[in-house]
Amino acid sequence: MARRDLPFADSTNLAIVGPLTQDALAQLPGRFAAWAASPAAARFRFRRSAGRWVPVRAGELAARIERAVVHVPDDLDAAQVEDLVRGLEYSELAVMLILTPSTAAINLSHYFGDGPLALVAIRAILSGEIPGAPRETRFPLVRALLATGQWRPSALRRGRDLLHGMHGHFAAASWSRPGQLTESVALSSVRLDTASLRPAVARERETDPKASTLDVLTSLVLRSFAASLADGADMPVRMLVGLRQHLPEGLSTSGNFSTSAILGSLRGSAWTPAGAREAMAAVTSSPTLVAAEGVEAIAHARARLRGRPVDGGSPLQLTYNVITGRVGADRGDFRPGEPQSAVLLMLNRGPLLGPHCTVTVTGSDYLVTTVDDTGLLDLPRFEDELRAALLPS
Repeated sequence: MARRDLPFADSTNLAIVGPLTQDALAQLPGRFAAWAASPAAARFRFRRSAGRWVPVRAGELAARIERAVVHVPDDLDAAQVEDLVRGLEYSELAVMLILTPSTAAINLSHYFGDGPLALVAIRAILSGEIPGAPRETRFPLVRALLATGQWRPSALRRGRDLLHGMHGHFAAASWSRPGQLTESVALSSVRLDTASLRPAVARERETDPKASTLDVLTSLVLRSFAASLADGADMPVRMLVGLRQHLPEGLSTSGNFSTSAILGSLRGSAWTPAGAREAMAAVTSSPTLVAAEGVEAIAHARARLRGRPVDGGSPLQLTYNVITGRVGADRGDFRPGEPQSAVLLMLNRGPLLGPHCTVTVTGSDYLVTTVDDTGLLDLPRFEDELRAALLPS
């Protein structure tokens, strides 16, 4: 089954933002309508009867905007809002804004905006930014939300968002210290530049002349995770490298992206730069690059969510992902890692499915972003260990 043939309900983005001030909530429908009427919205499609996918005609999405804004009572919790979205997602409109008296939920089908493109859309809806607007006018509402409320990323229910065994959490890139996204999900974000990595790279090249900057960073990140694990704990490492065939039309990047065999464990493997390089080479040559598409990917993800991984690995694992090169929608209006850009985080939903680390390489910067739903990683200690490893000897 090709990805384009997957049913509509298999994958959705849901961002729940709140609590919000009344002023912020009052702005959202107008922001939503402005985005829907913009040329940027033309990249999105909606579902007609009989399940036929049809490109949005000029003005058509804007004409349906009133049906896409749903007001609900404030006594619904996050799970009930998710249920509401699940019930409404079969409607004609694939983009939906759901408002309670203090919370906004934005629903966007992954088919219409997977990964970075979804972030572009959700960011535009929240901020009122239309691509091409002067930089000084961008993100006013996002700044207000960050100042007066909090981002509360919402995981989707099991069986949803499983195209590739992952689901998207959204966070603001401006978070620079470890923090709690929810009671059970913690976030760490560390930005490094090439200069800060240079001493460590020079040290490693004394014994491994082939070590690249990314080899060394991978080695240091995984060793820092091992040092920050709870006593007696260990977890397998699954590595994903690059990002290409899982992006929707209109996005471009370098590299490939796929699940792979588990390549070792945090404490049970040395994770030298050479070991990291071999692991990445194993991923890029793996037959799972082909097997990860379509039905097989969904079966794999569902097996993991049931706690029975199809590859024999543990559902409690650290997933390491490297996004290299420039990731951008049509005119380059999304660059991961830029200030005020959202960061794409991939994290499997479910009990103890493990943390996920994404390294986004943009020019000379490396953004190391980690989410953990297990509580087994001490993320402040991880940051301290990583920075200590970068100090000149």
